Amino acid sequence: MWKRGQSTAFVIVGILVIAVAILLTWVKQSGVESGFETDIAARTTFPPHIQAVRSVIDSCLDEAINEGVIILGLQGGYYQQQKATLPTEIASFSYWAKDGVQVNPSLERMQTEMSRLLQDKMALCVNPNKFTARVTLETPAVVTTIQDSQMNVQLNYPVSITKDGSASQIKEPYNKVINIQLGKMRALGVKVMRGALLDVNNIDLSLLLDSGFHVEVTPLGDDVVYAIKDKTNTMGGLPYQLIFVVN
Repeated sequence: MWKRGQSTAFVIVGILVIAVAILLTWVKQSGVESGFETDIAARTTFPPHIQAVRSVIDSCLDEAINEGVIILGLQGGYYQQQKATLPTEIASFSYWAKDGVQVNPSLERMQTEMSRLLQDKMALCVNPNKFTARVTLETPAVVTTIQDSQMNVQLNYPVSITKDGSASQIKEPYNKVINIQLGKMRALGVKVMRGALLDVNNIDLSLLLDSGFHVEVTPLGDDVVYAIKDKTNTMGGLPYQLIFVVN
């Protein structure tokens, strides 16, 4: 067992370091460098005026996913800020345990949060007035599945296109596979959080060593901020991270 405050490979860092890392991540916003495996759009040939619309939607989806995975990680699996948060100068971190009670998001909730974020971003990103054809967009619908080592995103965004008196409708979905270990990171976070509820002054070092992730622990009074980092998957030169608070 590891006593909090003991010097180990899992360095206890100040909250300022975490805040700087978050700020750098937002400024860079280069996304998950391991990238995407893309969808039917890359394998199907469309007329130029239709492909132009699909390309814009596809690019918007990539940007929204990049931003979404960052937000989900920094906010403990949530898109919209929760009531139980620890505010800092840079960001607000979500509690996974508050007053000794477990309040972390379920895997299903995290998937729903990501889908809502993407739907909101897509509705704002695509401007139908910028195309040479007349474009009518329906409401975007997203289904997100978070697995151990990847995230699957399916966007359904039906489009009606009219050009030179000819009308077309596109209903093919956009599918993305993002190489990110968010499922594993969440599972580790739940184990760490439950262990902290039993004894916040002790952390099972073997649990952290066996996980393959780097874990930073920052005590702040009665709160402890945990940052689980995947150094194999970087954004803007920084490891992808899942941050949460235990009280």
